[in-house]
Amino acid sequence: MINQMRYLLLITVCFLLSSTLIYAKHHREDTKPQPDNHYSKHQISVFNGFTVSMELSYTIGLNYEYRFSKIVGVGLLGQYISSLRKEGFAGISVLVHTSKRTKFIVAPLIVLEEKHRRDSKI
Repeated sequence: MINQMRYLLLITVCFLLSSTLIYAKHHREDTKPQPDNHYSKHQISVFNGFTVSMELSYTIGLNYEYRFSKIVGVGLLGQYISSLRKEGFAGISVLVHTSKRTKFIVAPLIVLEEKHRRDSKI
């Protein structure tokens, strides 16, 4: 169990370091800031972290969004929780952006659970 936690911690640290280096934004002083009414129609989000329910579990997720307007968008999302039950979630989402940094997501999800075989001892 301790080796698994160390392995998950190592994966998390490596992922966080690589994502900050890859997705770092370079800003030049001579560029003009974007106006407030600008938004991207296609957005991809990645979630990397931990989920706590009965135990602490490593979680990774992916979300794609297509925005119809500055406020409303629809998308697809998926999430994998590496607990004892190895759960995955997938669904279609409706997103409402209330401000520049806040959005609400409503999504009916399908739960995909990995089935375990019991090894019988003779």
